[in-house]
Amino acid sequence: MTLATQLTVDRLQVLERVLVNWPGPASITLHARDAELQAAMDVILSSATIRRRTNVDLHVVYRRLVHHFIIARQLQTAAKPKAL
Repeated sequence: MTLATQLTVDRLQVLERVLVNWPGPASITLHARDAELQAAMDVILSSATIRRRTNVDLHVVYRRLVHHFIIARQLQTAAKPKAL
């Protein structure tokens, strides 16, 4: 089984935690704007967790605007039932 997910640059630290707990193959799509690409590469290259994995494919999708992903995440959070 392969973990497949997508994320924005602000979630890279979450990806590190997931990869610590997921030993299997992973296919990761990173959505980033031009201004974020260097910061994302710095995080990825400085992460021993990400760098040592040989079974992770990282794909970068360049976007001028990533607001739709943020809005989708907010909608998902708002749609979750609240605990009583």
